[in-house]
Amino acid sequence: MQKILELNEKAFLTGVALSTGSFLSSGLFYKAKGITAFANYFPENTDVGLLQPSTGVLLTDTTSNVVGSMVERVTGAGTAKVYANDMGGKIYSINPASFAKTVLRDTTSITAAVGASIYNGNYLYSQTTQIGSFDFSTTWTDNYKTGLQNYTNHQQYEFAGIIWIADKDRISKLNGATLTTGALSLPSDYRVTCLSDDGRYLVAGITQNLGDNLYYGKTKVIFWDMTSASWVKEWPIADTNIISLTKDEISNVAFCGRGMYRFSFDSPPEKLYSFTSYEAPVYGYPHTSASLYGQMALWGSNDGTYGEVWSYGLPFGGYGKPVFCSRYGLPGVIYSIFSNPKIDQIYVGSGNNICLVSPIFSGGSNVSAQTIFFDLGQKYIIEKIVVTFGKELASGDSLNIDVASNPDTVTGTTFDWGTISYAKHGATQEVSLSGLYKTKLLSLILNFYGGTKIKRIQVFGEPDTSY
Repeated sequence: MQKILELNEKAFLTGVALSTGSFLSSGLFYKAKGITAFANYFPENTDVGLLQPSTGVLLTDTTSNVVGSMVERVTGAGTAKVYANDMGGKIYSINPASFAKTVLRDTTSITAAVGASIYNGNYLYSQTTQIGSFDFSTTWTDNYKTGLQNYTNHQQYEFAGIIWIADKDRISKLNGATLTTGALSLPSDYRVTCLSDDGRYLVAGITQNLGDNLYYGKTKVIFWDMTSASWVKEWPIADTNIISLTKDEISNVAFCGRGMYRFSFDSPPEKLYSFTSYEAPVYGYPHTSASLYGQMALWGSNDGTYGEVWSYGLPFGGYGKPVFCSRYGLPGVIYSIFSNPKIDQIYVGSGNNICLVSPIFSGGSNVSAQTIFFDLGQKYIIEKIVVTFGKELASGDSLNIDVASNPDTVTGTTFDWGTISYAKHGATQEVSLSGLYKTKLLSLILNFYGGTKIKRIQVFGEPDTSY
């Protein structure tokens, strides 16, 4: 019997297979939801490289409407609060230390829009035609700045000491106490959906698609020096629209209706990952559905039943930029994500809920990962699969393994190889499961029913000489 295949920590860290672009063959998994190789995003975590479920979510509270925006205010050494506004006009504060949510204001007198910032000591909240202000004490000024165009997505983005505002077919700005509407004007059939920067220029995502992720409209990213009457450079993106922008350490990342793209002033957009309709961020509330956790880009989606949090990149170097759907099973469509590695927390607006998704939560269950199909070079008789865990099995740990051979009819050719569990095998760190399966193409399906953490998988067998 010979070893045919081995998957280890380095293989797990390559994440989900990138389906388009120059990273075509970099990922290990054909599909994986609620699975990650780094439950804790800090590099000193000893679990880095162990394949494990990580669906831990603490529901902080329900809201009366979907959450449009979340921002953080540092209130002192080691203390902070997260502020959120929902699309029904409520505004909340969240204490990261206790996870407690407080309703600061409950009003239907404003028509809320997506967008918020903390600027000059005030919390600024977007409305469809104006910006409101809260002094973090008792004073609410809904009409603090007026004159914006009627639009449900007024992103507020601070750059160069100025708040830049996505204002329908314009970019407006708040410089100190002075609001300048239409600091940059676009053709009337375009919409500014998201803002970012590259350290020198203000970067904006603009599109002619005004409705959904299905139909292609002209979509661009533009670079503006913040003073000229027009932008200085643009890159087209061949996608349905543009939803959100984030930055990594070398470039901007654009989230569109059908894919994720990396670009810079000097480099045109390169597709990193193709979205299915379930993997894409939600169109209706654009820029808030993506965020950064350190240098990792995060975005939210919905598979038709549950909310999902996806990530691109790692918090440590040396392993490229894998994609993981590391959080699965949230209670609804994800409209907003706020993340901050300083407090080791991620807040997610999922349906009519605010959820706390902590990177250190792990041990979820009822999630699956399927590897890509490996071409073994010739037909083999698979006889044994050996799984080594990162630590001894504990009560409740359970892992079921299926194998598949035909990528065209995966379900029809799946074979149940067996189950490893604490109840059956005890407190052991390595288990061997025997069987017989003939194939030239091989995919492993790992079904987690408990908090197991896999360090290595080895497949053994002999060449099939019967044909």
